[in-house]
Amino acid sequence: MIEATGLALGYRNSKVLSGVDLSIRAGSLGALIGANGSGKSTLLRCLAGLHAPSAGSLRGAATLPGRERRKVLAYLPQRLPEAAAIRVRDWVLLGADGPRRWRVSAAACQRADDALTAMGLNGFERRLCNELSGGEFRRAAVAATLAQGAPLLLLDEPCSGLDLPHASALMRRLRRWIDDEPQQRGALLVLHDLNAVAQWCDRALLLGDGLLLADGDPQEVLASDTLERAYKGRLQRFRHPQADHLVILGTGA
Repeated sequence: MIEATGLALGYRNSKVLSGVDLSIRAGSLGALIGANGSGKSTLLRCLAGLHAPSAGSLRGAATLPGRERRKVLAYLPQRLPEAAAIRVRDWVLLGADGPRRWRVSAAACQRADDALTAMGLNGFERRLCNELSGGEFRRAAVAATLAQGAPLLLLDEPCSGLDLPHASALMRRLRRWIDDEPQQRGALLVLHDLNAVAQWCDRALLLGDGLLLADGDPQEVLASDTLERAYKGRLQRFRHPQADHLVILGTGA
């Protein structure tokens, strides 16, 4: 879906990342992790075709023209626009159909309704976006991204502002969404909750020191000393007694 080789990214005279090699393929729910300022959002914007690399090459969905790209790639930014006085379903429909259409297609309406259901927003359709809580608005934004119908999702902190039950439900739905069509669908998410990474994802990409430090099975990446190098602090790790995945805690020191 997307291939990146030797990527270097930055802003003006500030270097953020260098030497990044990765591929985004169907069938995977991947997590982009790392400390604040490690370049996660910058890399995701580059993979979405919204930030040009200063060196290296991109192939695949990120390089397509805008109209073609939106058919295969949907991107959720970290910073959402200010919520406007527009009904939730109408806002989701803006993402569900192609630009500059006079009338929303029946297929787009179905995708929008399915996405609202997936995000647990039934009953919110006629609510105004500017009357939603922060977490409700984030869920509506994820619904608008899903409603686009693209097989590749790049989501920057989709769980930000969500309470634990809604964050878990979102991760479960994304996992199911991929598993329903693993030959076609894939997603890469920026996540700060390392326990969600351990529980739901099948791939972890760890950024730190301006590099892609690790890329592999979350159980291996999260158990490695490289994780503490990236976060520049000690972490506590143990196995969940029932689910048998890693649980990661900060030391508070």
